[in-house]
Amino acid sequence: MVVLNSSSNSARAICTSGRTAGRTARDNFENILSTKTICALGVHCLHGDRIRALPEKKQKQFRVACFTETPLDQLGTLLDVGFRKFQLEPYGFVFQRDYLCQKGAQPAIYINDYVPNRSRGAADCLFEIGVKNGFSGRTWPLLPLVNVMHDGYDFTWEREWRVIGDVDFQFDDLAAVILPEDEYDLRDRMTRIGVPAIDPKWGYEKLVLEMASQQRSAKKAWKSAAVAKR
Repeated sequence: MVVLNSSSNSARAICTSGRTAGRTARDNFENILSTKTICALGVHCLHGDRIRALPEKKQKQFRVACFTETPLDQLGTLLDVGFRKFQLEPYGFVFQRDYLCQKGAQPAIYINDYVPNRSRGAADCLFEIGVKNGFSGRTWPLLPLVNVMHDGYDFTWEREWRVIGDVDFQFDDLAAVILPEDEYDLRDRMTRIGVPAIDPKWGYEKLVLEMASQQRSAKKAWKSAAVAKR
């Protein structure tokens, strides 16, 4: 699964463009690469407006790191989406599904609000129980996963997964990274680390050929490094 970066201070699988605090998507990529942490900085659920009015400590319980299980050769469909508030850019990190499941990843839950139904009422009831209990106990952890879909808002096509809280990783945990084809210095750096770099605009065939080529380049780099140490 993939997390894509944006030009904001957040990292989502589903994230932004537009410069916030002067930081670009590339800046965010390098920061994540340095800290080895996907930070959960935002609240992205059904009751977000009410949650953002809570004390900071309570808000933190609802902040999530967001990912997508969109196939790698289809990642380009997540870019340049005109109706999205925040636009994603071609910088990101790819993880194995099993790895993120071990980190507690869950598929986002979308309530069908195209027509009146009991599911929305049930989600609202869970939230009110959480308010009464101070968001302690066993019911509230479902709430950060819940969104709604209706005529003005439907992002089910993003195939989103969420982890409550930050996701720490090591380079060995990365299946690949997402980088534009012309980011030569970053791509070279990833090759030396041994992590493939793919461009979301590539089709399936080029993606496979490039990953195989980069794997060969990484092996050569490792052999050269080993020889140099002798």
